[in-house]
Amino acid sequence: MAALISAAQPKPEFVFDLGFEYCFDNREFDAGGETFIESSTIHAARLTPAFGVALPVSANVTHRILAGIDIFKDMGASPTSEDLQSSVNTGLFREMTLWYGLDATLPNSTLKACAGIFPRRFSVFGSSDTPSADMPGRDIPTLFISDALRFYDSNIEGILIASSRPGSYYEVSLDWLGLFGSRRREQFIVQSYGKGSILPWLSAGWVASIHHYANSFEYSGVVDDVTVSPFLSFSLDRLFPCLDRTALTFHYIQGIHQDRRNSTGLEPAFGGQATLEIRKRNIGVKNEIYYGMGQMPYYDVPGPDGLPYGSALYRGNPFYRISKGLDWKAPGMYDRLEFYYQPVVAGFLNLRLATCLHFTGNGFEGWQQKLCLVVNLDNFRIRNRS
Repeated sequence: MAALISAAQPKPEFVFDLGFEYCFDNREFDAGGETFIESSTIHAARLTPAFGVALPVSANVTHRILAGIDIFKDMGASPTSEDLQSSVNTGLFREMTLWYGLDATLPNSTLKACAGIFPRRFSVFGSSDTPSADMPGRDIPTLFISDALRFYDSNIEGILIASSRPGSYYEVSLDWLGLFGSRRREQFIVQSYGKGSILPWLSAGWVASIHHYANSFEYSGVVDDVTVSPFLSFSLDRLFPCLDRTALTFHYIQGIHQDRRNSTGLEPAFGGQATLEIRKRNIGVKNEIYYGMGQMPYYDVPGPDGLPYGSALYRGNPFYRISKGLDWKAPGMYDRLEFYYQPVVAGFLNLRLATCLHFTGNGFEGWQQKLCLVVNLDNFRIRNRS
């Protein structure tokens, strides 16, 4: 009887998940007087090894538990202190990762779930620099998460649930950003993305974000930041068969903002964005143009500590402020033009060289030169030879 029971039990397998990211992003915004973003250089590398156990309970369902560490280094920055005699490098270890994962294959769909502290790349709000035209998340405006934040805030602390069917993908996540404490605000963000095919050349979907920015031990005052963006995406590949990808996407962007401390009430912000992406083999152009009200109304508003809310509240591209200061209701324009070279090196290796030019109603604001190298070895199984 014991032999029969043990034979029926699933056998656990050792698995590992390994990610490596290298980013060089030189930002020069002197042309626009550094109105929205200060000139700087992001030059850093990250290694995220994780090890754990996979339990395949059936041919279609697998449970996983993994634990790892986030090793990160800003190039040129000491990981410890001003003491040049110090050889302790514990400052390189930013945080632990530990999560439960579920992979299930259903009759007409797949289901993936994560709970704990896990890499943001599992989400469509992680890295969107991918050569695959069908990869979901390529049409998420940088209003929802900036390029810098994708890289620096590389882990989600909470829950992720994603489901995919032929021609569609849906996702929702909860990221707990701050635990109530001394000089640390309680805050969390709920993000959702969905996209489904209507016709072979037409897809519809949404991007949504709810950010709750609450109190700390010393200061009170709650800010609610809600942004919802339904969109239509048109594939123009049939009209331009000589190109590998031609896509046109229209977003309607609706922001709802409230600063309860200043009793602003619910303040809406309206806008629209058109995105055109063209790619031939490894070379592509992507242009995003937004017109509407500023989507970060309290960016320059002083909080209860006297400091502007700034990037602590708004996690997106600061150019969506449209105008600096408090005149965010006046409509304006922002245009982001990107040229990139992205060869397909290997399925687990992603290399991208790009330059981004930024324009507003005042003209040319500045540009970026970027080099990104990403290696992902996800859920590789270590099988027992016996």
